[in-house]
Formats: sequence, structure tokens, C-alpha cells
Amino acid sequence: MSQWFEGVFAAGWERVTVGSDPERIRYAVRTGGSKKIYLGDHSIILLVNLTWEREMTRTRENLVTIWLRVYPREETCLPLNLKLLVLEGEEVFQKVTARSADNRIQCQFDAEPGDKFDVRLVLGNATVTETFVV
Repeated sequence: MSQWFEGVFAAGWERVTVGSDPERIRYAVRTGGSKKIYLGDHSIILLVNLTWEREMTRTRENLVTIWLRVYPREETCLPLNLKLLVLEGEEVFQKVTARSADNRIQCQFDAEPGDKFDVRLVLGNATVTETFVV
């Protein structure tokens, strides 16, 4: 993921322009990528935004804030019970489930360079897992 800050994305990922607050632009570097994902008959978009703070406090030194968002690609709402799981190894440390009228689901967490995590999208028996290294 650190290569995303240099504009380098793996196959299947597209660079996303991430808006910045003009006051914060000198303090933070932001980037993002999106990927089309197919789960059964449903097409969704996984959007990953990264923010690295340039001027850190001691408690946030070297941390990258990661936002995960899932949107429907062709429908107005996400499929009911679509699950967004964030795993470290086999342990789930964040889980979000789409309700009947959700047009997106999201979660946020901080990670350090070198941290590895998986993002798993689950809908019924269909599962897609993306592995990331910060």
C-alpha cells in the first residue's frame, strides 16, 4: 500500500483522487484506490483511502489511517447482509454488515508500515479476500 502514495497500484486497482481540506494539505498525504468486486450476481466497489500525517505527535508517529468503503456498482443499495470483515491473521478485528437500505458500508482503523491485514467481503456463499501490506 505504501506504493499507492507514489501512484503505483496492483493489477485490478484504479487510483482514486482523494479530496483534501486545503488547510490540512501541507500536513497530510492522501491517496486511494478502488476495485470492482463480483460476489455472486452482485457487483460492488471496494474503495480504500489512505492518509499519512506528515507532522506526527508521538502517539501517532508512522501511523497510516485506512478507510474502507463498499458501494454498490449497479444498484442503489448494497445487498442485504453483505459483510465487510477486516482480519489480522484469522482474527476479525472489524466487521460491518449491510442492512436493507444501505448505499455503503465503511470502517476505519490505523496501521503502521509493514502491518498486514485482509479485507474479506462475504455475501452468502460468495467470498472475496484482498490482502494488504501497509
